[in-house]
Amino acid sequence: MLARCLLMSVLVSLAAAAEEPADTEKFQGTWTVSLMEKRGEKQPEEKLKDLRVVIAGDAMCFKMGGQDGERATIKLDPSKTPKAIDLQPATPGRNETRPSLGIYELKDDTLKLCWRKEGGERPTEFATKADDRDLVLMILKREKKD
Repeated sequence: MLARCLLMSVLVSLAAAAEEPADTEKFQGTWTVSLMEKRGEKQPEEKLKDLRVVIAGDAMCFKMGGQDGERATIKLDPSKTPKAIDLQPATPGRNETRPSLGIYELKDDTLKLCWRKEGGERPTEFATKADDRDLVLMILKREKKD
């Protein structure tokens, strides 16, 4: 009887996990930037109001006022703690070959990203420091579909 209960419990857990979309699927869409921080300082809201992040498949594009900006391909590793993201620059004309290593947290319609530009070590926390010019923190909110 105990074995049957344990088996049912495992099967229910597996079924629930199978129904949960992977993080890659949850990343898809257009995101507004509610907070961006560099060198320990929040960027001004007026600078962020027209900034969008569009994620389609494994491609990420930063858009400012409808104009395409920097692009990257993304690779997620949700098995790490904190969860890891690699951003490989893909903007035409850029010769950058090293990925930017980062971390992410995804809860409902909020995506928190922290990464180190131009290579370097992966951050371990969602914060920037005044003396670290290559670290970026963004908090994104999913745009609602009409």
